[in-house]
Amino acid sequence: MIEGGEVLEQLRGLVERGPHQAETVFLSTRTGMTRFAASRIHQNLERQEATVLFRVAPDQRIGLAHTTDLRPAGLESCLTRALAIARLQKPNPWFAGLPAGPADRPLAGPEKPIPEPAQRLELAHGLLREVTGAGLQAAGSFSTVGGELVVVNSEGRLARAPYRLAESVLIAMDGNGGNGSSGYAAWAGHDPADLDPERLAAVASQKCIAGRQVVGLDPGPVDVLLEPPAVAGLLDWLSYIGFGGKQFNEGTSFLSGRLGEQITGSAVTIYDDHAEIPGMGLGIDFEGVPRQRVDLIRDGVAAGVVHDNLSGARAGAAGTGHAMSPDVEWGPMPLNLAMAPGRSTREEMIASMDRGLVVTRFHYLNGLLDTRRALFTGMTRDGTFLVRQGRVAGSVANLRFTEPMLEAFSRIAAIGSERQSLGTWAGRGATCTVPPVLIRGFHFDNGD
Repeated sequence: MIEGGEVLEQLRGLVERGPHQAETVFLSTRTGMTRFAASRIHQNLERQEATVLFRVAPDQRIGLAHTTDLRPAGLESCLTRALAIARLQKPNPWFAGLPAGPADRPLAGPEKPIPEPAQRLELAHGLLREVTGAGLQAAGSFSTVGGELVVVNSEGRLARAPYRLAESVLIAMDGNGGNGSSGYAAWAGHDPADLDPERLAAVASQKCIAGRQVVGLDPGPVDVLLEPPAVAGLLDWLSYIGFGGKQFNEGTSFLSGRLGEQITGSAVTIYDDHAEIPGMGLGIDFEGVPRQRVDLIRDGVAAGVVHDNLSGARAGAAGTGHAMSPDVEWGPMPLNLAMAPGRSTREEMIASMDRGLVVTRFHYLNGLLDTRRALFTGMTRDGTFLVRQGRVAGSVANLRFTEPMLEAFSRIAAIGSERQSLGTWAGRGATCTVPPVLIRGFHFDNGD
């Protein structure tokens, strides 16, 4: 895999030679994935790529261009294109300049090596053995991603950081022509050796077996225990629509104009912190700024959003180290979200429900219905169970929900003491670390 040190001096020379502010981002990525279905591995792939992106800002006119041609002529051509694009732009009044001076953290190179395909195959085979041993079929994947980010700009900024993440998604199915039950389990970590195939398979298999006993449930509000994959899906969408500075500044965020207000129950604290899970994710952002912890909701009170330099300048705040790649249109985002744990066990929360549901995860989530209210809709999947008088009574058909999520979080009755880290759609080592939560009166309709 190409490393940033190989092109570092050349990139520095390109951005420092002009009269204008300029920045270059080097991102190398090595992605490996082993996929399986019907208890057979059908794909074992690996991809390596390296990209350089130039951002220039003559007279506050911002131009972007990127290339995968790392030869001197290719980099020179890319920078020329960025300057040509900048000359066609209107000045951006919120551009207050690139981060200046060296980063306040030491330059870091790659850490642990990325697992080889043979190691992925071995772990995937371990998952398959456990599930098929229970008389079930397995589908899912085991994947690894890693690389490094290097940021150099004309103002003396030089920062370099590795990133690593391993993930596994497992679905156990009992067949029955595609109409049988299914169970879901997921894992994410820094070191693939930390994956326990037996434990992960046991979670998915037990859910699948329990799902064979189907019971009925009338539509309507019901208490619900959301397990970590379900909670992580909701936080992913909250991040996309409301925890970033761009959405906050534009007034589309559920936090816009509400900082300091009580917006959820007081038990809820959500924050972004790269240091939460050592060794996973990027320690710097795409402007070379070290990531800071940012409280987003603290004790139910709207506390803040994450910023890059551009959104921070518009809001009259400093950047928080959350700039995404300059060509990403949605602006800064949290990449290491976490919800503070509570004091309850999963068993205690189930026992507290007279009539309720346990939801393993959601799919077809959509948080764009009304972003100011955080109005979400979605479907349950791969393990939805009815609870009667504190005991799991059987599985139910998948249900659709429509719920203003901040209001739902105002009805949280308990939060689990144990948390799980999961990968997110944002990639590049992004994680979400969450406990299970018990919500009263969650609004389901039907599965249509």
